[in-house]
Amino acid sequence: METRSADGFWRKYRLIFVGDEVFAFHLAITEDWLAHYWRAQPAQHAWKRAEEAEFLADWRGVFSPRRAAAVQAVCDRLALDYGGLDCAITDDDQVVLFEANACVLLHLDEPAAMFPYKHRHVPKIREAFSRLLLEKAGLA
Repeated sequence: METRSADGFWRKYRLIFVGDEVFAFHLAITEDWLAHYWRAQPAQHAWKRAEEAEFLADWRGVFSPRRAAAVQAVCDRLALDYGGLDCAITDDDQVVLFEANACVLLHLDEPAAMFPYKHRHVPKIREAFSRLLLEKAGLA
């Protein structure tokens, strides 16, 4: 299945699950099919950062309702307290799942001056995870 976008770039979307909540974490846009975030070099391309910012602000708006429902179904089926998935979306309204598991790293290494949107959205994931831990420990 072709996952390259109409503009010739590959996009790998990463979403994180905390309980039954889904959060956008990052978007890698690359010239090569092997779409790792570090390969995407978003610091060198303002348009990539702008597209990633849109995804983090409203991933359900970037995905169609059908695609968002598919992501939510993966989250529900995995039934993990914490996990994530990497995927692509296709022009024919499909989600292509690359991987989904509990081994997704959550980091925020990008400088706030260049990636202010990441510093707005990633802490929300950390906060949800902290709340989950407190609830599981009976402290919330």
